[in-house]
Amino acid sequence: MPDAHPQAVPSPLSAHGVTRVWPWLLPAIPMAWLWLAAATVMVEPYDGYDTICNARYFAGEAPFYITNRGPLLALLLVPCRLLARGLDLHPLDPRPYHAVTALLHSILLGGVFLILRRRHACGIAGMMAFAGAMLCFVFFSYAPFLSHDLLPGGMLLGMLLLERRYSRGRSRAAAWTGLCALGATAALLKPTLGVLWVCVLAAAAPDALADRRGTWSPGRAAWCGLAAGAFLSAMVYWLVMGVVLGGTYRETALWLRPWEQLVELGGQYSGKGVRFPLWVYVRNLPFYGLLTSAMVPVGLALGWRRGGTGRSTALAWVAGFVAMHIPGMREVRYIAFLMPVSALLCAEALEWVLQRRNGRVLAGILLGFDALVAGREALRLTDPFYRHNPAMELLEVLGSPEARPSPVYLYRILSFMPHRNSPFAGDRYHRLFHLGVHHVHILFDYQRGQVRQVRELGELAGMAASQPRSVILLARNSFVNPPGWVPGPPRWSEGYRMVAGRARELAGGLHPGEEATVDGVRVALSAATRDGAQVYRLHGGGLDSLLAAHAFPCLVPSPSLAAVSLQRIGNDCWQATVGEGVGADGPLGGMALWAYQVVAMAVPAIGGPGVEIVHLADASPGGRLPQQPQQTGDPP
Repeated sequence: MPDAHPQAVPSPLSAHGVTRVWPWLLPAIPMAWLWLAAATVMVEPYDGYDTICNARYFAGEAPFYITNRGPLLALLLVPCRLLARGLDLHPLDPRPYHAVTALLHSILLGGVFLILRRRHACGIAGMMAFAGAMLCFVFFSYAPFLSHDLLPGGMLLGMLLLERRYSRGRSRAAAWTGLCALGATAALLKPTLGVLWVCVLAAAAPDALADRRGTWSPGRAAWCGLAAGAFLSAMVYWLVMGVVLGGTYRETALWLRPWEQLVELGGQYSGKGVRFPLWVYVRNLPFYGLLTSAMVPVGLALGWRRGGTGRSTALAWVAGFVAMHIPGMREVRYIAFLMPVSALLCAEALEWVLQRRNGRVLAGILLGFDALVAGREALRLTDPFYRHNPAMELLEVLGSPEARPSPVYLYRILSFMPHRNSPFAGDRYHRLFHLGVHHVHILFDYQRGQVRQVRELGELAGMAASQPRSVILLARNSFVNPPGWVPGPPRWSEGYRMVAGRARELAGGLHPGEEATVDGVRVALSAATRDGAQVYRLHGGGLDSLLAAHAFPCLVPSPSLAAVSLQRIGNDCWQATVGEGVGADGPLGGMALWAYQVVAMAVPAIGGPGVEIVHLADASPGGRLPQQPQQTGDPP
């Protein structure tokens, strides 16, 4: 017989329902922020564009694979590449790809929050630990982009949970298989994430050492099984990378290709005098949250004392933190994979701290300060820099896909920065955005040989005439953050300037002793013989101003002779020296004047850090640059 008085289900709007639902606002708000960022952020760091280039490689649109990146995220981005191509988006528009990381980071937040709620019975300690460790400055600094450093935190947390099941003999085969799969997946996301297995093996060590029932006791046998799983993960990674790298290391045997990749990664900065300080992680720990920085040591001590899962978690965190000091490259984001484990340690510590009145006050103050700092970082997306990519403006010189100019000559890496300096100390690349020659090559659909790296500016002398459809992208220097203990503005930012220009014939039919009008400027060409060489001088009022809007001006003596660079020798006077083959009267058809017309410049923002793009008279002939003329051999 049915119950005459069935138990009422609490409405979500009731007091009990609100109590159950409102905690989920804590992860829901940053999830909404992630999707807002995915829809609006138009810039992407160097690493992210590398991944987009590799996505295009897997989509059959790129001639080579960028070897210093793992293939996993690039494979996940292939559908986004197909969508971007269908929508005919700008090559530098990263928004379709950001949708994937917004989804993955949302899953990460939801998963960690759910685990903390289950472990701590919806208590305030778990919620504070989640807010302090997961929603920190570092999260909001990297989550809007194609980050390879946040997602591994979820993988490590999953591996530690599986390790506990495996060590306790629960579904051991399934747990071991899951560990192997996650370990291989992490390495394919980023090669240095083999460190996750180091954490797992360290977490399992206490059980193995405590089991003294013989050399091959169950505890030690279980640890050896984990070591075998790590080896299997490494073999899976090795095999997959051997296949993926086949298009790049064509002459190398399959089993040697991953070794070539690792050697290339290890020697990326060798001999270049680049410093990645050993102290960078400790110095910047407060950006992972003051509450986290204060509670993790407490959680480590409590976990070690209590033993069991707490001790394993503590050992995993310490192993990961120490191991990341071994590689030569160190950036603050490289230890972001420890954030979920830090949340577990913080929750354990807060359970103990919040039982004391002074502890509650201190924890509240630290969390409040963390929230202010993280919130300010989240709001930086209101900076127009993130919504209007300056690289798109600078690279308008490349034109439409139907009529790409070529070849493209690129001198040094292009670099951009927002209107705030990085607060990190010793972190070389935080808040800096770069584009390399391979990005221009792949993202703008150029063929092999059409985008070329220029080592010396002198290589461009006369190039405008010999390559009349060419384009130059020149950077005086590239931004990097200083390596010191105290953060400061990027190095070389004071002399920062980038130039985009296209080859152009300014005048033809120039004859010695005659005058001509070039873009509204009256100029005259004179000739003289010195030491057997013919010297031509171009002079006229306003010539300096005219050539200030151009780079690498040159004279073409005749179709049979190479172009000769013009050098400034005085006010409104430029000179070119030609060897034998051209007389004092010049060639029959006259000489031609060529140069690269500067279309756009990137200059430091007025009144503070940042970059502004200056367009030169809409690229019209006769445009002027607000600067003094440069000689041919000088940086732009």
